Amino acid sequence: MAVAQTGSVVSTGEAVQPSSARTPIPFWAYMGKGTVSPQQRKDHAAIARYMFENYSQVSYAVGLISRYSAPVYPQADSVETDWNELALTRFLNWAKRCDWSGRYDLWTMQRIASNLLDTDGECAFWLRDSDDGVKIDLVEAWQIYTPESKEKDPLCVDGVQLDKCGRITGYWVEDLGTSVFVDAGKIKLLSHPGRYSALRAESPMRQGINDLRDANDIKAFQKQAVKLDSIIASYIKRGVGNDSVPSSFDDNVATSAQKAAGITQADLVGGELKSTDNGDEIVSLKSDRPGTNVMAFLDALAGNFVASLQMPPAFYLDERLTAPNQRSVNGKAQRRFDERQDLFCDLLDFLWPRIQAGFQSPAKNPPDGWDRISYQCPAKHSIDAGREAAQEREDVAAGLMTRRNSFANRGMDFVHENKQWFRETDQIVDETIARAKQRGLTPAEYIAIANSTAATASAPPVQAATPAPEDPAKEPSK
Repeated sequence: MAVAQTGSVVSTGEAVQPSSARTPIPFWAYMGKGTVSPQQRKDHAAIARYMFENYSQVSYAVGLISRYSAPVYPQADSVETDWNELALTRFLNWAKRCDWSGRYDLWTMQRIASNLLDTDGECAFWLRDSDDGVKIDLVEAWQIYTPESKEKDPLCVDGVQLDKCGRITGYWVEDLGTSVFVDAGKIKLLSHPGRYSALRAESPMRQGINDLRDANDIKAFQKQAVKLDSIIASYIKRGVGNDSVPSSFDDNVATSAQKAAGITQADLVGGELKSTDNGDEIVSLKSDRPGTNVMAFLDALAGNFVASLQMPPAFYLDERLTAPNQRSVNGKAQRRFDERQDLFCDLLDFLWPRIQAGFQSPAKNPPDGWDRISYQCPAKHSIDAGREAAQEREDVAAGLMTRRNSFANRGMDFVHENKQWFRETDQIVDETIARAKQRGLTPAEYIAIANSTAATASAPPVQAATPAPEDPAKEPSK
């Protein structure tokens, strides 16, 4: 049996056997520490950003993830209900004007961050002090880099500053052309977990970039071929021994027979038509481009790209699936949405105590759990909303699901909705008591009259009975 020898170690695994039938693995993949250099990471992100701006498939796929994953809202979860409502109001008011540039709110910045996670692979939220309080500066991946003064520092790796124990102390961020060191307590780097030893994240699109570029090249070639097919509508098949050059059909040089018949160029084809000699034949071209096989192949390449984003291709391609298959696809996609939402939950855990600390009064201690929050995520994607809602109601009634989780699946907050329900109930009760008092009735009598009136209005109209026809065989009564 053939074996592969790597250094002084002999390997018998089939995966490491050399073969001319497949592409060889590059040598640097065996180096162990990492397969992508900082420059390659930047190049991957740059290409991904270019494709996001110019390729509709990329912007659509990235936008799908963003729309189903963001925004995520916080909910105060301390032991004091009154403080929770006050703290949440303060945070939501701050979130409306938290952007350092003064353009976006926190929820829009989450959507932008979701796009950056798919193109750049990472982004950061930088807490900056201003005259108007604490603001957030959204930092893109290219802004974190190693400045020239730190290029020889072994503890500065790709813009990440480490201490002697290898722990992250901060990041070097480009700000208006200058390099600024930002302490780790002031900045939150978001990225999906990858290799533990990697300090920076790579663009997930790197695995599908070439597939989508090839698909767009094929599409461009097919478009050019269709254009050529549209330009050349027919050709002349010459007869045997006929070497004359065919003349173009022209109304001015039409034959006497054509003129007598009143035939013109526009009457025939609306375009140029070649006259033929004996033995010649006009052959019309029928284009079958792009063809079903080509379209299926383009969908397969697009599906490979979508898979690099950890999404099921069928979710993006909108394929006609059976209900069980569609539920399976939605479940896989929802897992990815949940992973993205977990990142924004981590972001809120980072922001909440730091923002609330700025609102605290030195004379009053905050309640226990003041820094604890719960999360309100977007509604889960489903094709069976009615069936699942009925099942959730049964689970809540049986104690198998909490009301908070049931409301969360619809993208609603249980505490807020429950308070609103009581407000509406109180309004109905107060209005009933007031109207009953105006009419000298008790609330129970007023409700009974209202219910009977509603029942009468909703009942179907009673039709008059139609008299039965008389039997003609029966003797009429005198």
